[in-house]
Amino acid sequence: MNELQRQAAVAARLKEENGRTKAAPRVEDLESQPDLLEETRLATRSATERAEEELHGLDSAPMSEFAYAELQKNISQYIDDLVSTSVILARRDRVDTVSATHVQRASGLLVSPNTNRVMKFFGVIGASLFGAAVSLFVTMVATGTVTVGGAVIGAILLAVGMGMVAFHLARD
Repeated sequence: MNELQRQAAVAARLKEENGRTKAAPRVEDLESQPDLLEETRLATRSATERAEEELHGLDSAPMSEFAYAELQKNISQYIDDLVSTSVILARRDRVDTVSATHVQRASGLLVSPNTNRVMKFFGVIGASLFGAAVSLFVTMVATGTVTVGGAVIGAILLAVGMGMVAFHLARD
């Protein structure tokens, strides 16, 4: 494997692992147990050092100096969050060691999916329109005042609402 391929593989793996992180786990879970906090700090330091060693040998040519420094900072933060979350998950399962499953679950919690706010908005509005249509139909049936205009408005609200919810679900 030549140097360029190695760099691309490391960059792809680190990019995949880094993802977007959410807020770190509750620090109180770690601070309430001093020995656990120290174990977590040691594991984090060790993992961060290994990642920095691997990055140190890479040429940062495709990135600016500032971008490369930001990459290193984000990787360190992600490793810290991943180790802390993994330890918390292991403790919640009442086990003494962190397993690969805990790390996978922690990674899943930290890496947020690429959800679009517009799609979420579509889902919320669609569900609201659907609910309004159902409410309109129930009201018309309950009061015995079924009108053509009410039925048409209800059908339009129902169709648009269902379409928006379906679109949201399909994109999610």
